[in-house]
Amino acid sequence: MWDFNHCDARRCTGRKLSRHGIVRSVRPTTSIPGVVLSPQGANAISREDAPMIASAGLGVVDCSWARLDEVPFDRLRSGADRLLPFLIAANPVNYGKPLRLSCAEALAAALHIAGFGEEARNVMAKFVWGDGFFTLNKELLDAYADCKNGKEVVSVQNEYIETCEREVRERKEREYNPFPDMTSSEEDDEEEDDGRGVEDEANSGDRGDDLKPPRLEKEEPDSEADGMTGSSVNKEVYVNSQEQNDAPDAPIAEAAALQIEDEAPATGG
Repeated sequence: MWDFNHCDARRCTGRKLSRHGIVRSVRPTTSIPGVVLSPQGANAISREDAPMIASAGLGVVDCSWARLDEVPFDRLRSGADRLLPFLIAANPVNYGKPLRLSCAEALAAALHIAGFGEEARNVMAKFVWGDGFFTLNKELLDAYADCKNGKEVVSVQNEYIETCEREVRERKEREYNPFPDMTSSEEDDEEEDDGRGVEDEANSGDRGDDLKPPRLEKEEPDSEADGMTGSSVNKEVYVNSQEQNDAPDAPIAEAAALQIEDEAPATGG
């Protein structure tokens, strides 16, 4: 691990792994013979890199995401530079952010993708949130691990990002449509309700005529006749229409370049 001393030592995942003897910290002037996760890479990490990792090891750059411009990547020497594909950070500093992995997450992801699943679990076992990284990225990690080479890894990544972006667009379209398409059954029900309303209004007029008082031929002191008055019955039918908006929240994907250094800003690692 190349350590540029950007991070708070108490929160740096790379230094914690170093204290546990899982990684070895070296100066930037020291060459790492194995695979190194670096933005200088031209290919994504894949199972093709397993032989070199097994024989020469896996390296990572321990620096701050906020100070990447201070890292002389072009001067760092390794056996092979590799990129990490799209993944979501689970560390406390950058939880939920695409690509903002810590050193530990980057190493664990690369090991899992290259076929070293047990070693990947051992790396994250040192952190209380370690299992959350695998849970959050299970679908992607397993898909990447099934790829034969870096090109397939990138293809899987791009397909995933396109799917997420499409879901976001569809959700926004549903949110902006105030009149979602009604089903045929809903339209039939509305027409039927309108028909009943017209019929009720017509019937109400007939009943009003029936209730008109009879014409009296002569006036007689009849208490029931004196108490009768004419009236018409008016009914109004209200047809209520309910607009439904059942658009669930969708996840939002961010398209970003492949990078794999430590996640911490100036205070985390």
